[in-house]
Amino acid sequence: MRKILFAILCLLFVSCSNLYKANKAYERGDYVENVVLTFKYFDEKPENFKELNEKKKNEINSKFSNIFEYYSKQKNSEKLEDRNRANIELFTIYIVSDNSQYAGEFQAEREFLASNNAKNLFNQALKTNKELFLQNIGLRDDHTYALKVIDHTINMNIAIDAVVESNKSLDRNKVELYNYFKKEIAKHRADGYISLAEVEEKEGSNRYLRSAQNLYYKANEIYSKYQKNYRNSYSKYESTKYKADLNDAEDNYNKGITEYRNAGSSKAKYRAANYYFKEAQKYVYNYKDTNKLLNETKEKGYFKYSLNSNNVDVKNKISNDLNSIAYPVTNGIELFIDYRDGDYNYNTSSNTNTEQLKKEVQTGVDSTGKPIMKVYNFTKITTTIEEIGTIRYTFSVRGAYYNNNISNDITIKNTVNNVKYSGEVPPSSEYRNSDNKALGSNELKKKVEEKLKKEVNGHIDSMIKDLKRI
Repeated sequence: MRKILFAILCLLFVSCSNLYKANKAYERGDYVENVVLTFKYFDEKPENFKELNEKKKNEINSKFSNIFEYYSKQKNSEKLEDRNRANIELFTIYIVSDNSQYAGEFQAEREFLASNNAKNLFNQALKTNKELFLQNIGLRDDHTYALKVIDHTINMNIAIDAVVESNKSLDRNKVELYNYFKKEIAKHRADGYISLAEVEEKEGSNRYLRSAQNLYYKANEIYSKYQKNYRNSYSKYESTKYKADLNDAEDNYNKGITEYRNAGSSKAKYRAANYYFKEAQKYVYNYKDTNKLLNETKEKGYFKYSLNSNNVDVKNKISNDLNSIAYPVTNGIELFIDYRDGDYNYNTSSNTNTEQLKKEVQTGVDSTGKPIMKVYNFTKITTTIEEIGTIRYTFSVRGAYYNNNISNDITIKNTVNNVKYSGEVPPSSEYRNSDNKALGSNELKKKVEEKLKKEVNGHIDSMIKDLKRI
């Protein structure tokens, strides 16, 4: 119930949400967030501090005191990871506290600000971050942890940006100092990325060269605001990319040569060789004699075909499906492909059957309890309508490598039965008239065309599968 009432009060007084969130952050051990939200609560609405009673003020001060005691222990931890995190978070807290007009109202904050300065905290944070980074610079886990360590300093950048954005009246000295911090963070991160890139480049294999290429590029990007091509990072990006491209080009070239030499009369192997030569050229244009080999393997590996069809959809499917293994020509044709749809034929027929029926039905009981029966004499006329739709097609493939001729009728039959009763018809739902409609020519044609498409597509897929094996 208390939670519900508090939630309602927070909706009525929006500013209270920051102090509530600050307390929640403290409870889960997110001390930076606690400090940020606490001062935001006062800075955004000064009357909140004026309305603060002594008990609540002491509670907040006690939390601040506990936070600084916690970080004091963390700074002396045996674990470098703990010391690094403490230094970065203390710098962040200092930046936030130093720019709040209410930090001096809390004794724990006054003592913290008096015994520290931004530059010392900043240098200590970068120092422990670099130490932790250097411990994890070896070739393992794709440098995931080392990158996580060095990118942790981005949090300091975020804190600076938040302060600058929320306080447009910062004095000139602070602005210059904060710009210096941001530049040093960028330099620190760029140096780290370059160090990792150098480790990977020395390893030499293409996997590591590609990683080094990306790390050099990122280093240049990080520091580009202050200096282009910092420590030749972009030049090294280009050189490692060139080495890796050469390696990939050579690897694909060798695979292509292997397929080419083993091809014999196999068009499939010549196409495989063609693929690898294309891949080689993606990395290095006209690598070695790939232009010549591309022309030769295309000539030997790809089918040359001509295609005639009176059905645009079928023609497009055949062309698209052949694209990876064949190309159209007017001379030197190896595959003559012809597809034809016939005209659509629609026929209907009907048949009528008449039956004379008799049905004895109880209509009641007499005074003695005996059933009263009535005989109904009536006529049942059943009319059967049968409609048939047909399209004939031919699919012919002729050539030195492949032959197939298909001719078939695609037929769909639809039967409709209607019943009409006349005479003395018994009063039962069993003897109701029915009036079902035939599909008609157009609707039946759609069904025939759907079936035709499915069957012809199956023949095309089968042809492509066969050709790929040749």
